[in-house]
Amino acid sequence: MYIGVDGCKAGWFLVSLDDKDEFKIDILSDIHTLWDTYSGSSSILIDIPIGLPGEDITNRKCDLEARKILRPKKGPCVFPAPCRPAVYANDYRKANNLNRKIIGKGLSYQVWNIIPKIRETDVLVTGDSNARKVIRESHPEICFRSMAGKVMTYSKKTAGGIRERLKILKSVYSKSEEIFNYALEKYKRKYLSRDDILDAISLAVTAKEGVWYLISIPHDPQFDLKGIQMEIVYSKWRNISYHVQKFFYYWLSRKWKNHHF
Repeated sequence: MYIGVDGCKAGWFLVSLDDKDEFKIDILSDIHTLWDTYSGSSSILIDIPIGLPGEDITNRKCDLEARKILRPKKGPCVFPAPCRPAVYANDYRKANNLNRKIIGKGLSYQVWNIIPKIRETDVLVTGDSNARKVIRESHPEICFRSMAGKVMTYSKKTAGGIRERLKILKSVYSKSEEIFNYALEKYKRKYLSRDDILDAISLAVTAKEGVWYLISIPHDPQFDLKGIQMEIVYSKWRNISYHVQKFFYYWLSRKWKNHHF
């Protein structure tokens, strides 16, 4: 299975794809339940920071480079990951002070609101070596840029942004609209927003397309104080198609040369 995961109001929304072109969607309350249920997956891509900055590394290269890739329109959508002590703080004031002291940045309320999800993900990947191998950080806007060859024009919160992203997803995976509509019918908007659905689909199709060929941002990932790799991965769609085509013609020429038809 190839799974894309995005946080939502009800917990974690996931889209699961398989090699038989079947799909499944689900909402789970916490990341540990998700891992217990889908630990046999080939790849799980999630839109949450994995590997956290600290006194040794105050800025994650993956965040800095991802923002450059998405500039000027979408750069701000990649927020600076908080330091680990801030993630485990009991209240916003303490977290904000720790983050400012350790990495020189205050903590926005937007980031504070997803701290519980960052924390539970950190607990999982630091405590389970198998989870570290399967669950990797990605970013939907980086994935969409790779699929389209350009940064998205409209905000994902607008009708135009929804149409734009759905059109791109349909161009790379034929069941994207079916998944989108099914999720809209199955879950109420107070639990799951439209852009959450599109984000999870983008991560799932990226996981499937790039199962053997995921690109890392940066190319030489850093490691945090817990030894967790800090990277944002995506699939380079056009390059994959090129290499598959090249391999096919190479295989065909070898078959012809050796008369193995």
